[in-house]
Amino acid sequence: MAARAKPQLQGVCSRCDEMWREYAHAMAEYQKLRLDIYMATADGNHERELALNASLTAAEATRNAARDVIYRHEQETHEG
Repeated sequence: MAARAKPQLQGVCSRCDEMWREYAHAMAEYQKLRLDIYMATADGNHERELALNASLTAAEATRNAARDVIYRHEQETHEG
């Protein structure tokens, strides 16, 4: 897969702003899960750690999808 340019900073259009908010939410959820996993590991709570890892995988996919939507929008709308 070819390397992609980093998405532009928000503010290019109102749809960009909306997508960046969605991405920020997805990123925050992903980071919260990473912290929760760290805490479960530190506490020795392996059942919780395993359950959170499954959620982390889904959160990572959501975050990546949000980033891809921004990238496609920028390519189709702002660089076309």
